Amino acid sequence: MIMDGRHILRNIRDDLRDINDEITSHRLLQDAESGKLPRRAFGIFIEQQKYIIPHDAKSLALMATRSREHDEASYFLRLSEGDLESLRLLGRFEESLGSSGTGAIIPHAVSYTHYLAWLALYGSPGLQTLALVVNLPIWSSNCARLSWALKEVYDVRETGFLDYFSEIPGWVEEEACRIMERYEDDVEEHGLEVARLIQAYELSFWDGIMEATGRTES
Repeated sequence: MIMDGRHILRNIRDDLRDINDEITSHRLLQDAESGKLPRRAFGIFIEQQKYIIPHDAKSLALMATRSREHDEASYFLRLSEGDLESLRLLGRFEESLGSSGTGAIIPHAVSYTHYLAWLALYGSPGLQTLALVVNLPIWSSNCARLSWALKEVYDVRETGFLDYFSEIPGWVEEEACRIMERYEDDVEEHGLEVARLIQAYELSFWDGIMEATGRTES
């Protein structure tokens, strides 16, 4: 039986419900929405993204060069170009805040990008696309909430970087599912493991920023 990409994606998302709930209900978001999050936390967020995004863009470009089909290469290149566009918006976001964070990269806050690099080197396009479409909607949801908090609670108007990620174009998931179907055995054997890891690293990102602000108490 030929694997249905959407079916396996739904099943994996069901299996990841608990960790995804942890990410989307993270205390950092709650504190931001209530105004309790120190403004320097946004500077810390930006500093980590300045490290992550160029590395993500390179990993996506590497995925493109290692693809075996034209549409796979095109898919990863479009995502890589999107990351580079978001980097421009990140610079404007940083300027609008007028504040900095700690000046340091937090290792477990940037572990996501290191795992993406590992996938670029050792994962099949099926596993790579699966990891991306498992992660992107959760990241998108958190960006949307942070954007709202910055505008409504912190009176920050320049949130283009967050707004850019707040909606994921339909083609991202549609094309990913088609690519995943070519790698049926690999996705069925390793897909859940890859998905769990990428989301664990996503959670680590939010935890790392929260710890850097010193607001880890319950």
